[in-house]
Amino acid sequence: MRWCEMNAFTPLMRGHEGLNPDINAQFDASARVLRHGEKMARIHTALAPYLKQLAAENAQKGIAAIRPLFFYYNEPQAFDEAYEYLLGRDILVAPVLKQGATEREVYLPRERWIHLPSGKEYHGGRVLVNAPLGEIPVFVRAEAPQQVLEMTKNLF
Repeated sequence: MRWCEMNAFTPLMRGHEGLNPDINAQFDASARVLRHGEKMARIHTALAPYLKQLAAENAQKGIAAIRPLFFYYNEPQAFDEAYEYLLGRDILVAPVLKQGATEREVYLPRERWIHLPSGKEYHGGRVLVNAPLGEIPVFVRAEAPQQVLEMTKNLF
C-alpha cells in the first residue's frame, strides 16, 4: 500500500511488482487494499495535467519528471537526502519506508511548503508530519504556479 502511495506521485503509477504475483501483494488482495488503490488512482488522475506538462518538459529539454532535491536547492541536506524527491519543480514527495510507521521526518528545503494532507504550511528544515496509511508526506511549494496550487489543493 505504501508503494502505491509513492507511485501515485510518479509519471507512471504502478501499485505492485507484477513479475511474481504469487509472492507479491496485488491490487485486489483485499477490499481494504482495493479502496486504498482507488484513492491513490484518483490522486494520480488529478495530477494528470501536471504530469503531462512534465512529460512535455522532458521531451523538449531532457529534464526528468522525478528530480533530486539538489536539482534546485544548493543546501547540504539537499545533497544528502536519498529518500525524498521532487516531482517536477513544485511537489516534494517523502515516501514512508519504515513498516508500521505513522509519522515521517521530512527535510524541506528553505522555502515555504504546504503539506497537502493537512494544509499546514512549513518554512523549511526538518519537520515531523503525520503519515497514516493513505496520507503519504507530500508537499507543494507555496510559490508554485496558481494552477498547481489549485490542482493539489484537494488531493487528500
